[in-house]
This record gives sequence, structure tokens and C-alpha cells, in this order.
Amino acid sequence: MKICYFVYDLGSYSGAAFQALNLAKRLDDPVLIFNVGSPFIGLAAPHIQVFNVAGGARHGFFKITWQLLRSNVKVIHFHGQFLLPMLIAKATGIPYVLKTTLLGDDDFDSLLRKRFGALRLWLSKRCSMNIVLSRRLLEINSEHLDSSKIKLVPNGVTVTEDSPSLPEKRNYFYFCGVISKRKQTLRSIKVFAENYAHLHEAKLFVIGPEKNYGLGKEVDAAYIDECRRYVSEAGLTDKVEFTGLLPQDEVLRVIRRCKALLFFSDFEGMPNVVLEAMASNCVPIISPMQGVGYELIGDGAGFVCNDVVPNINEIDQTILCHLPFKRAASCYSFEASAHALSKVYIQCAHLESNYPAP
Repeated sequence: MKICYFVYDLGSYSGAAFQALNLAKRLDDPVLIFNVGSPFIGLAAPHIQVFNVAGGARHGFFKITWQLLRSNVKVIHFHGQFLLPMLIAKATGIPYVLKTTLLGDDDFDSLLRKRFGALRLWLSKRCSMNIVLSRRLLEINSEHLDSSKIKLVPNGVTVTEDSPSLPEKRNYFYFCGVISKRKQTLRSIKVFAENYAHLHEAKLFVIGPEKNYGLGKEVDAAYIDECRRYVSEAGLTDKVEFTGLLPQDEVLRVIRRCKALLFFSDFEGMPNVVLEAMASNCVPIISPMQGVGYELIGDGAGFVCNDVVPNINEIDQTILCHLPFKRAASCYSFEASAHALSKVYIQCAHLESNYPAP
């Protein structure tokens, strides 16, 4: 059967789109991806077809409807809120799966604060299945939708067979993501300055775009300047490196040499950056993120901090026992998430496939 995905900014710096593409690559069924926003250029995989949607609402409406009908799509999976496409799905009777991607933004409580919020909530409650990333999101959405129609499927990460050991790492720390107030980049820099900058050869990598890249208001030039000014005034220009946007393979090379991720975002769905850290046996030192932080690291794979952060000996011991790597390998594989979603698609479409019925 053919599955259809809707994503935002596949050609840009989007964690949700990155997740969607990696899941699609692991499905046996053909996948049609409608990409809204930054265009995707290239071949994703032989069984994946990408349509970049641009132009006005009327043009988008006809293009989407025509492709859905001519492609004989059986199930649509929305990775986030897509008002017009969700209306099309409802009108054409194609069953749709809705993924709630970000706590405080598209959970069902937050929808009413958006433009056309009542309509968005009405459409969301009529999905065939709602995919959530955390127990906190499940708790919120179950106030609006029967819990039998909500399934917790965590984000995935690529886990290699080799887990970097302590001798492979230096006193390196990093932040990765959009440099923004929501993600509290400046706090990461200050935590490094106050707790780890004195260590031998200590260094902090601030990895993330300093230009818009289709990310809208979240990229704040004034905030980036504030971060840079703090580094300069603290005399840390030789210890804090702003790398800008890096290719994914280069990001992973940096992470493998780092001991800890410093990430104190106000709220997230399930941040890819924490999963990638654990997959590289790098210790996440993170904020609670309204409960998501505790779910992510489990028992001992990292540290959820409000004020006090771990010392270097605690970090080294966690790496020595390979606790972050073990957590990533056991709980967050792309293959497990793709398999769980395949069973959801079969259930929604009432069709046979290569996967056993749920």
C-alpha cells in the first residue's frame, strides 16, 4: 500500500522532517512525501517520491488533491499540523495519522491558541491515530481524544555497533540546535563557563545555524549577538567555538569526541540532539523540559538539572559504563519506530502487508 507523509522544511534544518525521512527509508511500502517549505533536492530512496509544495493556497489545494487521488494513497501521516491538507484528507475520506511533534506548540491543549485553533482541534480529534513522543504528550492529548487512538512511538536515532569509550573523548562539550531563547543556548554557554571551562583543554562547540534557513522567528540575530558578546566578555573566545551549520556527518564526528551535551531547552517534543548524544556515548546534561527530559534519559544515562550540574568525575564514570549508548541502543532505534508505525498504518488502512497485523 502507498503511504503519504506531510512534512515541513525537508530541505532545511528541521528535526521533525529528518525523523520522517529516516522512518520512510525503513518502510517496505512506497512513500509519497509532500514537503511544505524549504525545497528538497535529490533522491531520498528508490521507494520514496518527494513533492515540494509551493505557491498559493489554491494552487497547493489542487496539486495535493490530484496527487493523493492519482497515487491511490491509503494512509496519510501528518508530521505536525497541516490545516489545508488535513481538510483535504477529511473531505476525501483517506484515513490519516497525526504526529504531535512539540510540547507547548501542537499538543491538543496548545492548538486552541493557534489561528483557526478550534478547526485544527476538530480535525486533530478525527484522526485515525495520534502518534505522541512522550507520556506527557499522551496525558495532554488524552483529555481530548480516547486513549485507544493515541500511541506512543518515540523518535529514533542511528546507533552504530561501536560505542566511543572514555579514552577516545576529550574535555569537550557541545550545544546543538537553533541558537534561540527557547533552546536556552546562552545558559549552555554559561554552564560551561562556570563549571567546565577550567578543565584541561576544555572546549565548547556551539553547533547550529546563524542564518534563517527557513526557520522563521526562532533564529534571532540579537540573541546570537548576545551569546557571542558573553563569550567575548568572559574571555572564552579560545574555548567556545561557534561552528555554524554543519553537515550531519561532521556533527557526528564532533559529538563522538565530546563528553557531554549541554541542552537546557524550555520545551521540546523529543529532541533529536539528545538521542544523537546518547548514541555517541555522550552524556546529556539537560533541563526537565516539562517532564520530557526524565523520560529521555531514564535511570542513569544522563543528568536532568535545574541548578546543580554533575562534576567531571560523574560525567566520566557515566561514559566509562557506556550508559548513554546502552540507553539509545535499547530504546530509540529507527527500526523499532518504523516497525511500530507500519502496524499503525495497516490498522488504519485495514490492509494486509509484509508486517503482521497488530
